Order: sequence, then structure tokens, then C-alpha cells
Amino acid sequence: MEWGLHRLTSLTYLLIDGSNCTDATSFPQEEIGMKLPPSLINLYIGNFKNLRKLSSNGFQNLTSLQSLEIYHCPKLKSIPQKEMLPSLLQLDIGDCPVLKKRCKRDKGKQWSNIAHIPFVTIDGRFIYEWSRGRIKACRLRFGRH
Repeated sequence: MEWGLHRLTSLTYLLIDGSNCTDATSFPQEEIGMKLPPSLINLYIGNFKNLRKLSSNGFQNLTSLQSLEIYHCPKLKSIPQKEMLPSLLQLDIGDCPVLKKRCKRDKGKQWSNIAHIPFVTIDGRFIYEWSRGRIKACRLRFGRH
């Protein structure tokens, strides 16, 4: 079965909810011919109870992807290699305890895949780098506290 998502050449935002998909261990599932459209700018992946990896092959054509959000995937332990996400500017990870541990700054097995991304949050905490005394990215909150 082919999904045909790659034919949606104007699609820029995609939300994929795995609440009803208990058997998926990798995404996108190459064995069913799922390819994502290269026009995507924002991608949300969430609620996959048994997801263990995001397939690098499935992300290889996402040259416009700027924002990736991954939430509620408790068994997820790997994300695509940094070469597959050259334009990624923002990565948000939440409620993914295994991935959180593997993305530890300078220590985690996945750190090398996210170190190039200027804006990374894990469980709502902003991870930032200083570059020659300058902040690469900053989050400001306005309003009542």
C-alpha cells in the first residue's frame, strides 16, 4: 500500500498522530512505501507508544524542513542523522524519556544528530549554545506571570 504523501507538493505542515497505531516501531514505515513530501516545513509526530526510531531514509528528501516536534513517544531512541535534516532550525522533544537521555549534551548517543540545530527544547527546557559570546537563539515570554 502506498500512501502517496510525496505527491502533495504544496503541503508545508503535517501532523501525524499515532494514537491508534500500536504496532509501528519505525517511522516512516519504508515497507509500506511511505515517503514524505519535500515541501514540508513543519512536522509533528506524536503519540506512538512503541515507536523506536525515525528512519533516516524517510527523512532524506525533507530539504525544506525547519521545525520538527516529537511528543509522547516513550520508546523512541533515535532520530535521523544530521545530514538528513540540513535545514532544521527547531526541534521540540517532549515526553520521550529514552530519547531525552540519548540527547544529553556532549554525552548522549544522539547528541551529534542535534548539536547543529539552533533551537532545541526537551521537555520544555531550552538547550542553547554560546557562540563567541553571542546567543544563537533565544526564547522570550511576554504577558502576565
